[in-house]
Amino acid sequence: MINETLKNYSKEQLIELIEGYCKNWLAMDGVWFQSVECKYGMDEAMEHDCAIWEKFTVIEAKRIKTFLNLPEHPGIEGLKQALKLRLYANINRDEIITEGNTLIYRTTECRVQTVHTQLLEGYYIVFSPLGLQLFQ
Repeated sequence: MINETLKNYSKEQLIELIEGYCKNWLAMDGVWFQSVECKYGMDEAMEHDCAIWEKFTVIEAKRIKTFLNLPEHPGIEGLKQALKLRLYANINRDEIITEGNTLIYRTTECRVQTVHTQLLEGYYIVFSPLGLQLFQ
């Protein structure tokens, strides 16, 4: 363990810290996106966002798979376990429904959409291309 200080905290405090880390991660994602958008425009920002998420989701999936010690092809149950450990799982509300060989993953409350709704008094939807990258 690199950060020995973590051993001094309770389980509840560590969970709170993880939630804070996830919020920081999402804030960084938004800050860099806005920086690119301001300098180069929305289309350029979306292009880079999709490219980054395409790579990040693979990295995140591999680390979760290793953490859970899942086999090469873990099936629907392995996918269900892994989805519950994504960074987004700590800041968004979602539901996972399995029906036979089908898994339906639905975000029911998105932190980004909630913030955009509050700031812009309505939904700010530019997520379609990004959503495709997240789950391909």
